[in-house]
Amino acid sequence: MILTYTLPPEEDGHPLSRVLRRFSLSGTALTRVKASGALTVNGVCAHTGAVCRAGDTVRVDLSAAEPPMTAVPEDGPLDVLYEDDALLAVDKPAGLLTHPSRAQASDTLLGRASGYLLRHDGCGACHILTRLDRDTSGIVLLAKNAYVCARFTEPPEKTYTALVYGTVFPASGRIDAPIARLSPAGMARGVVPGGAPSGTRWRTLGTAAPRGIPVTALELHPETGRTHQLRVHCAYIGHPLLGDRLYGSTLSRAASALLGIRGHCLRASALSFFHPLTQKRIDLAVPAHTNLPLRID
Repeated sequence: MILTYTLPPEEDGHPLSRVLRRFSLSGTALTRVKASGALTVNGVCAHTGAVCRAGDTVRVDLSAAEPPMTAVPEDGPLDVLYEDDALLAVDKPAGLLTHPSRAQASDTLLGRASGYLLRHDGCGACHILTRLDRDTSGIVLLAKNAYVCARFTEPPEKTYTALVYGTVFPASGRIDAPIARLSPAGMARGVVPGGAPSGTRWRTLGTAAPRGIPVTALELHPETGRTHQLRVHCAYIGHPLLGDRLYGSTLSRAASALLGIRGHCLRASALSFFHPLTQKRIDLAVPAHTNLPLRID
């Protein structure tokens, strides 16, 4: 992405450092841009103390401001839902890791997105804005550069669809329960007094009883973004996600095994946000049933 600005008459004589403030570049980004010669005025490399004149065109090539990549670009299927110069939104399948980890460095969503952008834009830089657990499918939003990532300050509105064990009553409600890590070195979270405030709203979409097992489809709206929040909150009210090995109960694990469900049944089915550059509202949605294996009436 390239930022450009042409000075109007009222800014004649302004130093370049002042003109650059409108771009809200971080100090690190500006240092990288200057060191790489990616800051120009009328096509000529310039220093921030230069005096600009009306009609001058300031140009910043943001590719020079990118930090070292954290993922190796790789081939792999990628279901693109939305794309522009700043953002990329994809539908992540269940079972695909979002980020490289210490245990798995390849075959990740970030690696696939990086490879896709390298092939299409010539630059493989990308940054995850909305992360999903490995077994959660659905919409993931990425920024195409660190500049856009830094300007994405308002959290998006998220909607999830889940299959949980049991018949949920009442049909809608709100969970207000603080969440914290259960042990310093462990992955599991739980509802813990004094934990981080966490809120989730739910609405029942339907119920079913395959093989006599009570199942409810829920629409979930997280009001906060704690790790494993929806899984923890559903388990807390006695209705763990089907297929959830970490937070499932004895009954939900047995039901998941009988139904042949592997991996928790959770899908990020809608995402709404204001574009960090244009401030235009963008609403994205995908079918809610892709990784939810049961028909709900």
